[in-house]
Amino acid sequence: MRYESHFKGKNVASIYNHPKGFLSAPSGENFQILEMENEDYELICGYDEFWILEAKGVFDKEVVEEIRSETRTLYQYSLNYKGDINDVYSEFLIKFISDEIL
Repeated sequence: MRYESHFKGKNVASIYNHPKGFLSAPSGENFQILEMENEDYELICGYDEFWILEAKGVFDKEVVEEIRSETRTLYQYSLNYKGDINDVYSEFLIKFISDEIL
């Protein structure tokens, strides 16, 4: 259990390991950073990628759920493409983050 008050004023990061056989790119669950007041970074270590998510402050639950829903949709959409699912999903996710979230 995390105690948010212990981390106030600090640059807190979580690290997640996505081993081979799983997506390297963040899933919707990795966007829990948007719900944590004092967590500034989430690092996702995939078998061939390294992702750093950065967010400051807490976002509305509706916004967080919308992002999670969109990541699930992007994953499902990626299944329709030929090639490595990880590469396709990663490209879609990068575009979504650049175009919609930032």
